[in-house]
Amino acid sequence: MKRAWRWVLLGLVGLLVLGGCGRMRTPAAAPVATLAAGMGTQDFGALDSVIEQALAEHGWRGAGILIMQGDTVLHEQYFGAYSAATVIPIASGSKWLAAATIMTLVDAGKLQLDDPVSMYLPEFSGQPGQMTLRQLLSHTSGMVGKDGVNLPPEQACLGDRRTTLAACVEQLRQVPLEAAPGTQFDYSGAGFQVAGRMAEVSAGQSWADIFEQRMAAPLGMTSTTFGRGDNPRIAGGVSTSMHDYAQFLRMLLHSGTLDGQQVLAPASVAEMERDQTNGVPIFYSPQTKYGGPELRYGLGVWRTRVDSVGNALEVSSPGAFGFTPWIDREHNLLGILMVVDQGPRVYPVAEQLKQLTRTLVEQ
Repeated sequence: MKRAWRWVLLGLVGLLVLGGCGRMRTPAAAPVATLAAGMGTQDFGALDSVIEQALAEHGWRGAGILIMQGDTVLHEQYFGAYSAATVIPIASGSKWLAAATIMTLVDAGKLQLDDPVSMYLPEFSGQPGQMTLRQLLSHTSGMVGKDGVNLPPEQACLGDRRTTLAACVEQLRQVPLEAAPGTQFDYSGAGFQVAGRMAEVSAGQSWADIFEQRMAAPLGMTSTTFGRGDNPRIAGGVSTSMHDYAQFLRMLLHSGTLDGQQVLAPASVAEMERDQTNGVPIFYSPQTKYGGPELRYGLGVWRTRVDSVGNALEVSSPGAFGFTPWIDREHNLLGILMVVDQGPRVYPVAEQLKQLTRTLVEQ
């Protein structure tokens, strides 16, 4: 498949000496982009130093960093065993992709955000049947969550590739709600699984086909998959490469359009980044669990920085394995930290990289 943009090789092969052991830094492959005058002149070596320190401290097998402003590559570098071709699991980085894929069905009129689950899955009745697509994608549906942390036996199907999405959702239906729909925030992989099944029923297609036709193919994401089998983990099953996910972020940065092709309506991109939690109490959040601030959520994405009136300045969807993508609306930036480790060890590194990037761009 023809990629939407081409990548060229730059950088020199260097030797990093970390803790007395040599590490080979792979050459950085950068996307071809129209370089604005004066761009690329900032010294982004400070970002590399942060990652090199983390490599030494945590023993990462490798890492990658990509920073773009608009379509201009400001910095791209790989470390250790990683290269532009490396594909890794991204855990909850999947939620951003999944929500955007479902929003293409909203754009097409096949779904509405305030449609109740029972409209597509009539076996859901009572309060569970009243859960809306919006609530499922914003973790306010009332479903038991934790997204893989201490899942009850009834939710073990979230990682079971031997079953189907329909069968898994039927299993989830039998788990009592933790709260009435729309009354609390509970970070939930289960809710996304139900939303994915609603998408399948409304489109008359499998999740794999929906994602391929509506997101992967238009964006040239040839290395991205929700995994094998008929029970994709909608909230956390994606494996992808740096360049593939960058295509997705570029599309969002340009309000739903990439290289002249509209994938999402601008209003849908804006809706994803709007606060969808309506001020409800936060029952469980991985952000606060690991000592972070009490953040609010859009559709598939965290609102990591907001202005004085609540507009999102930065949105992000970090995964439990450390993969951290973000869009900085204030500076027209996108960034990706690519790594596989325990999320709590990576999150402080990602925040430091974000702050350094903002400082460099503002200079």
